[in-house]
Amino acid sequence: RNLAISDLLYLFTRILPSLCSHLLGGWKLGESVCTFEGSIYIISVLAGMAFISCLSIVKVFVCMLPLRAHHLTTNTARAVSIVIWVQAAIPSCIALLGGV
Repeated sequence: RNLAISDLLYLFTRILPSLCSHLLGGWKLGESVCTFEGSIYIISVLAGMAFISCLSIVKVFVCMLPLRAHHLTTNTARAVSIVIWVQAAIPSCIALLGGV
């Protein structure tokens, strides 16, 4: 579900605005919307890469240690998801505040 949210954020912050900008002959929404859209793009890309990495790690873990894989719980998944979203939001917040 988190990977789907990340992919939808990418769709709404890159594909649709680029298409509208192209059809309208340029960016019409102002600099602040452009900056916000760019920060959401950063979050979606970083979170998407992290969630794909987590899926790969879990699959390797299940294949290598099938008897221990039952220790992966919903609470662990929630905690990892929260950490990933926070980790993805930090660079975006720095960029929004003008740090980069």
